[in-house]
Amino acid sequence: LYVLEKDLEANALIVGPKACLGMTACSGHNVNTFPAPQFIPHTCLVKVRYRQTPCPAEVSVSEDTLTIRFASPVFPTAQGQLASLLSPSGEILAGALVDHIDFAYRDMEK
Repeated sequence: LYVLEKDLEANALIVGPKACLGMTACSGHNVNTFPAPQFIPHTCLVKVRYRQTPCPAEVSVSEDTLTIRFASPVFPTAQGQLASLLSPSGEILAGALVDHIDFAYRDMEK
């Protein structure tokens, strides 16, 4: 079993199988864009870990918020880490600090 989430108020750990561990979406703040936000494509490649292979995702970028919805679940990052948007050729388009994560197991509960 893997720890999926910590519930500090209930003093509990939420655990589940590896299949539930994936991250389906995340959002971030402190957005830095290299082209203006309106020029960033709605689908691009995303990295949330240094050695991760870039993953396809739908993105929404404003001046202060970056929202990412992955095409398929990815191994999660931690809040406070950097999410990077990349062009197909590997150029960095934008980055933001992750402040919210949606996990695959939450989608399974619905």
